[in-house]
Amino acid sequence: MLYNMCKEYMSRFFIKVYLSNSRLLWCAWHFILHQVATHGELFISEMRNTV
Repeated sequence: MLYNMCKEYMSRFFIKVYLSNSRLLWCAWHFILHQVATHGELFISEMRNTV
């Protein structure tokens, strides 16, 4: 549920950002990697629940 919402939001977000500026996309990617590293446990458990 949460994962699907995030996925949909992120895909829209990435499309917007990519169309506006690829450099922003790079920043966003780093932000996401940081979030995954910080909340990795939660993210992985959420992934397991959806798969």
